[in-house]
Amino acid sequence: MKNKWWTEQAKELQRVADINDQQGFCKSIKNIYGPAEHNIAPIRSPKRLLLKDKQTILERWAQHFTMLLNRRNLVVHKIFDDIPNAHQAADVDVPPALAETVYAIRSIKNNKPPGPDGTLPELIKEGGQLLHQRLHDLTQTGWNQERIPSEFLTSDLQHH
Repeated sequence: MKNKWWTEQAKELQRVADINDQQGFCKSIKNIYGPAEHNIAPIRSPKRLLLKDKQTILERWAQHFTMLLNRRNLVVHKIFDDIPNAHQAADVDVPPALAETVYAIRSIKNNKPPGPDGTLPELIKEGGQLLHQRLHDLTQTGWNQERIPSEFLTSDLQHH
């Protein structure tokens, strides 16, 4: 009887493997081995005693994080006064130039799927100066309003 059960399990495993049914394969494996056991890993107390029961382990973790997160701050703030200030780039707040927009457009990879509007990346790349200018104007509008149009968030276009 046991041999028959194993034979049936083996046939079922082979069947789901043959049709590449990964979910069915995992289900069959669970059927053979049973549900996974959720063991709790023991930990050590500050006195190096091995703690095995769930409640004691939870109390130890709570104690550990309380001690870790509630330490006194031993930082001497005077040290920060001696650290020189890093150079800040002055052009960070400057809107992108047309050349940067054109460079980004030309960097779009070919053979990518169209965006939600059905436009192929190649059409945008080869759209010419007028399209590039319009896209740049749209970029400038978003920059000046400090808001990204929601349509940009669903785009599938990718550049590298």
